[in-house]
Amino acid sequence: QIDNILQSKSTKYIPATILLEAYKLSDKENYLHEILAGSDLFVPAYIEPERNPELNARVEKLKAQQANLEYDEMTKNVNFNRIYASKSNETFMPDMKSVQGQLITIANV
Repeated sequence: QIDNILQSKSTKYIPATILLEAYKLSDKENYLHEILAGSDLFVPAYIEPERNPELNARVEKLKAQQANLEYDEMTKNVNFNRIYASKSNETFMPDMKSVQGQLITIANV
Protein backbone atom coordinates (compact mmCIF):
# COMPACT_ATOMS: atom_id res chain seq x y z
CA GLN A 1 0.00 0.00 0.00
CA ILE A 2 2.79 2.41 0.86
CA ASP A 3 4.54 1.78 -2.48
CA ASN A 4 1.30 2.50 -4.34
CA ILE A 5 0.86 5.75 -2.44
CA LEU A 6 4.47 6.82 -3.00
CA GLN A 7 4.28 6.11 -6.75
CA SER A 8 1.02 7.99 -7.12
CA LYS A 9 1.71 11.56 -8.27
CA SER A 10 -1.54 12.99 -6.96
CA THR A 11 -1.06 11.89 -3.34
CA LYS A 12 1.37 13.95 -1.30
CA TYR A 13 0.78 12.29 2.03
CA ILE A 14 0.54 8.88 3.67
CA PRO A 15 -2.32 8.31 6.10
CA ALA A 16 -1.23 7.64 9.67
CA THR A 17 -3.28 4.43 9.80
CA ILE A 18 -1.16 2.90 7.04
CA LEU A 19 2.05 3.99 8.77
CA LEU A 20 0.95 2.45 12.05
CA GLU A 21 -0.05 -0.75 10.29
CA ALA A 22 3.35 -0.95 8.56
CA TYR A 23 5.08 -0.26 11.88
CA LYS A 24 3.21 -3.12 13.56
CA LEU A 25 3.89 -5.54 10.69
CA SER A 26 7.60 -4.78 10.35
CA ASP A 27 10.09 -7.36 11.55
CA LYS A 28 12.73 -4.81 12.47
CA GLU A 29 12.84 -3.18 15.85
CA ASN A 30 12.04 0.36 14.72
CA TYR A 31 10.75 3.14 16.84
CA LEU A 32 7.88 5.21 15.60
CA HIS A 33 9.71 8.49 16.12
CA GLU A 34 12.53 7.22 13.88
CA ILE A 35 10.06 6.35 11.13
CA LEU A 36 8.42 9.75 11.39
CA ALA A 37 11.72 11.68 11.54
CA GLY A 38 11.94 14.28 8.79
CA SER A 39 8.25 14.08 7.95
CA ASP A 40 5.67 16.80 8.35
CA LEU A 41 2.32 16.50 10.00
CA PHE A 42 -0.57 17.29 7.70
CA VAL A 43 -3.87 18.17 9.30
CA PRO A 44 -6.70 19.21 7.00
CA ALA A 45 -8.25 22.58 7.73
CA TYR A 46 -11.23 22.52 10.04
CA ILE A 47 -14.47 23.03 8.18
CA GLU A 48 -17.02 24.51 10.51
CA PRO A 49 -20.44 22.92 10.02
CA GLU A 50 -23.31 25.17 9.06
CA ARG A 51 -25.47 26.23 11.94
CA ASN A 52 -29.15 25.62 11.86
CA PRO A 53 -30.98 28.92 11.11
CA GLU A 54 -33.66 28.00 13.63
CA LEU A 55 -30.97 27.56 16.27
CA ASN A 56 -29.40 30.92 15.37
CA ALA A 57 -32.77 32.65 15.72
CA ARG A 58 -33.34 31.03 19.10
CA VAL A 59 -29.85 31.98 20.32
CA GLU A 60 -30.36 35.60 19.24
CA LYS A 61 -33.73 35.71 21.00
CA LEU A 62 -32.20 34.33 24.21
CA LYS A 63 -29.31 36.82 24.01
CA ALA A 64 -31.80 39.69 23.67
CA GLN A 65 -33.82 38.42 26.63
CA GLN A 66 -30.67 38.09 28.73
CA ALA A 67 -29.54 41.60 27.79
CA ASN A 68 -32.96 42.99 28.78
CA LEU A 69 -32.85 41.17 32.11
CA GLU A 70 -29.37 42.53 32.83
CA TYR A 71 -30.46 46.05 31.90
CA ASP A 72 -33.55 45.80 34.10
CA GLU A 73 -31.39 44.57 36.98
CA MET A 74 -29.01 47.53 36.56
CA THR A 75 -31.78 50.11 36.38
CA LYS A 76 -34.29 48.70 38.87
CA ASN A 77 -33.67 51.51 41.39
CA VAL A 78 -33.44 54.28 38.80
CA ASN A 79 -36.69 53.98 36.86
CA PHE A 80 -39.37 55.49 39.09
CA ASN A 81 -42.14 54.89 36.56
CA ARG A 82 -41.66 51.16 37.00
CA ILE A 83 -41.75 51.49 40.78
CA TYR A 84 -45.02 53.44 40.76
CA ALA A 85 -46.53 51.39 37.94
CA SER A 86 -46.02 48.25 39.97
CA LYS A 87 -48.14 49.69 42.77
CA SER A 88 -51.86 49.45 42.28
CA ASN A 89 -54.25 52.40 42.46
CA GLU A 90 -55.36 51.27 45.91
CA THR A 91 -52.02 52.29 47.41
CA PHE A 92 -52.45 55.87 46.14
CA MET A 93 -55.91 56.35 47.59
CA PRO A 94 -54.85 56.96 51.20
CA ASP A 95 -52.31 59.54 49.98
CA MET A 96 -54.93 61.24 47.83
CA LYS A 97 -57.41 61.38 50.74
CA SER A 98 -54.74 62.93 52.92
CA VAL A 99 -53.94 65.58 50.30
CA GLN A 100 -57.65 66.22 49.74
CA GLY A 101 -58.17 66.79 53.47
CA GLN A 102 -55.27 69.24 53.61
CA LEU A 103 -56.57 71.15 50.56
CA ILE A 104 -60.04 71.46 52.09
CA THR A 105 -58.51 72.75 55.32
CA ILE A 106 -56.50 75.36 53.39
CA ALA A 107 -59.57 76.41 51.37
CA ASN A 108 -61.64 76.91 54.55
CA VAL A 109 -59.05 79.17 56.14
